[in-house]
Amino acid sequence: MTSRLEQPITLTLASNFPTLMITDIPVLSLSEKDQARHFISLLDAFYETRRKIICLPA
Repeated sequence: MTSRLEQPITLTLASNFPTLMITDIPVLSLSEKDQARHFISLLDAFYETRRKIICLPA
């Protein structure tokens, strides 16, 4: 479930930046599911606002 604070932050980022580049993305384990959920919320916000996101693994 997305927190009430998380959603406005991700939508604000997506609204203000036409392209976001994220580098050194680690492989997340099941014990890091909160971090994975936050990352997915960010991806969803950029998708919904039709913005570009460039992701590069670690």
